[in-house]
Amino acid sequence: MATLAERCTKMVEDVSPPPGSVPTTSLPLTFFDIQFLGSSPFQRLFFYEFPHPTSYFMQTTLPSLKTSLSLTLQRFFPFAGNLVFPAPPQIPYILYTQGDSVSFFVNESTADFSHLAGDHARHFQEFQLLLPKLLPAIASKTSSGCIQKMPLMAIQVTLFPNQGISIGVGFCHVAGDGRTLAHFMKSWASIQQSQGDLTCLNNPLPDFSSRDLIEDPLGLASLFMKRKWNFEDLSNNPIKKLRITCTIKRSQVELLKDLIKKGCVEDNGSEP
Repeated sequence: MATLAERCTKMVEDVSPPPGSVPTTSLPLTFFDIQFLGSSPFQRLFFYEFPHPTSYFMQTTLPSLKTSLSLTLQRFFPFAGNLVFPAPPQIPYILYTQGDSVSFFVNESTADFSHLAGDHARHFQEFQLLLPKLLPAIASKTSSGCIQKMPLMAIQVTLFPNQGISIGVGFCHVAGDGRTLAHFMKSWASIQQSQGDLTCLNNPLPDFSSRDLIEDPLGLASLFMKRKWNFEDLSNNPIKKLRITCTIKRSQVELLKDLIKKGCVEDNGSEP
């Protein structure tokens, strides 16, 4: 079985929303978010065929990827911010300050791209060098006491010269769920494909102002926080797993949709 060769780090950069495009914003956590404090970050990995040499990638593709990412972060600005941990018993919150950024790693690998992107079983550890690690929390002293700030997202692009590229994403769960991350990635892909034309975004833009509409009459946020004061990094636990890619045809997706519609009609008398 082919194994992942040692990576060669080409650069580490910070990508921010366009200057002046987003004001400083503070977002509260809901009790839905708090249960994920201290949990391992989401990790997603995407593969794209790219039959071009390193020079072409560095001169042409990489600059456009960073530009489109910057424009995407303008719409998803909390992902460039930080999760702030104030002194107990205060509840953590998300803070975006102008100039905040996402760590953007660019690596090169001599591994077999077709093996890693294939539809067969591969050992989980083979993917680890393709995934970014979120930077650790940084402590600082303020007039109200000591606080910690932890980044919410990191992105790594790995080039397999003349084979393809992978885009790995590390994402803190308190900033959103899997659907949120999918929305972000689709928006980034659309802006990249349209060469920066923001009118290409057909899906509704994310609404971060509605978090305060979620009521907590039972005080669940405080109850959850009592169990979360001691955070531990769960991402370093040894993992002995295989990863298998499942390819689903469009016809199969449509069949699943039809089954769901049929079930809703039978149970509720109407389609979803």
